[in-house]
Amino acid sequence: MWKQQFGQSLRKFLYIDHSIQSESDAQTYLNLSQVKSKHGMWNKVAILCGATEKQVHDYYHNTWSKQFCDSYEEYKDQLNEQLLNLMQSKMRKSDVLNQLIGQLQLEHPDKNFHTISLRQLLTYTYDRLAQRIDLNTHVDQNITKQSCDCSVKAGQEQIANQHPIMDQNEIIFLVTQLQTLVQGGVRVYFQYLHNIILLTFIVFESVTRLHKYGMTIIEARFCISTVQNHNSMKFCITSKPLKEIVTVRFDKNFAIA
Repeated sequence: MWKQQFGQSLRKFLYIDHSIQSESDAQTYLNLSQVKSKHGMWNKVAILCGATEKQVHDYYHNTWSKQFCDSYEEYKDQLNEQLLNLMQSKMRKSDVLNQLIGQLQLEHPDKNFHTISLRQLLTYTYDRLAQRIDLNTHVDQNITKQSCDCSVKAGQEQIANQHPIMDQNEIIFLVTQLQTLVQGGVRVYFQYLHNIILLTFIVFESVTRLHKYGMTIIEARFCISTVQNHNSMKFCITSKPLKEIVTVRFDKNFAIA
């Protein structure tokens, strides 16, 4: 199969056209990056491989070259935050992506990132964020604080009817604490699941921001374990479409730790 001979075909091309010898695939990749003129390269490599020009071009950029590139996984959170900030500046999409990639390369000059896959990831994230923000700006504006209060009251009554092991005043105080973390319309639903009270806040306003990441909160779920002293509760926010998870711990008095 031509893919198995791909590295060897690249080495032949370098030797025939540029008199450059390479001992390994890694050295071949490095030598290719230093070749200034690559005119007609893919046609010649395709002939050596026995494949089409498009096949060798796509295989090189999308698969073969990735093995020699540094991972950008650890920078995803940083990129996501910067992406949202740049989107709010009304810059063009192409300018946003170029600035993000360029800035990452400037900050890490010793890294060799696979810019094609990085751009694909940022493009996908940009499109999903833009769609989500657009949807949020068209939500029903009749969602008011009054409707939120009604939802909270209904949830409290539901819990009271189910004989919760948490005191109702504690629930009310907890809800108040959680509501201070968000802006805009919030509906609260309570569901009793065995020994876990599941509170779901659905946030309708696009202006709502998660302070730590600067992302729009679309849905937040609050899972409170019912241990006796209530001192080990976990508050998780899922921020779509980026699916960031943030944990905020509360002490036994339900104050934000």
